Amino acid sequence: MTYDYLPSNTGVYLNKKPTIDLEYLLSQKVNNYVVCIDGLAGSGKSTLGKNLSVILNVPHISSGIFYRVFTYIFCVYHLEFTPANIDKIAKDISFEIDLKEFNIIYKHKKIPKSELKNDAIDSALNRYSSDIYFRSTMSSILVKMVQSLQSTFIIDLRGASPDYVKELEKSKRPVIRILLVADTETKAQRRLTEYLGSKYSKDIYYRTKEHKEELYTSIKAKIIERDQQDIESITKTNIGLVHDTTGIIDSTGLSVEQVTNLALNFIQSNLHKN
Repeated sequence: MTYDYLPSNTGVYLNKKPTIDLEYLLSQKVNNYVVCIDGLAGSGKSTLGKNLSVILNVPHISSGIFYRVFTYIFCVYHLEFTPANIDKIAKDISFEIDLKEFNIIYKHKKIPKSELKNDAIDSALNRYSSDIYFRSTMSSILVKMVQSLQSTFIIDLRGASPDYVKELEKSKRPVIRILLVADTETKAQRRLTEYLGSKYSKDIYYRTKEHKEELYTSIKAKIIERDQQDIESITKTNIGLVHDTTGIIDSTGLSVEQVTNLALNFIQSNLHKN
């Protein structure tokens, strides 16, 4: 399957018969490599990141968590959303990896991840995330994070070469880029399953065939719209969606285990090169 938003002759599509040497992979953590998982909304970044985290016994970090952490602090401390307060929070943020758990520290306290997703945070985040200064600060925070974390980790991101990935490469750490792609129908079905399995799981009306079809159509339209917005944003910021070293996995029709094994095999082959 081809995707017209991907440049030709860039990256490499991975085969579907990987051979995994888990003992070798686990031994390579001493090299402090970083796996960057990219992809448009619904492509499976979080699922793959969590699976790799468990198998490789390393932290999994979502770049989007920082937007939620800042929003959480604004809400909990009743701060006005201003550039000055954004700067103030940024100065008091630090990071740590405790065993394989990634923590964000604010004023000497761990931010509780369980409190980062609720209606209030979601509503405020929708307002804040379009602010240019806020987005610029998030980029600086991510650079600060990768400079401070001297260990192997996995991170979800948007775009192949944002500033924090370039920072990793400047420091000569192995960076392994993986891009997940999937057709729109697959992504819409995944979102529908997730949607029905959470918020509306106890409401019989939302589980009827007619409403499922209505939801699917709505979700599909939103995915198409968001994909277009993401591609435009990635193009404008010149960070690229794919790099010539990127391993591209088309997850359409593949199981989670198959996608995970393809990723492990690609990580393994890159570490052998280094």
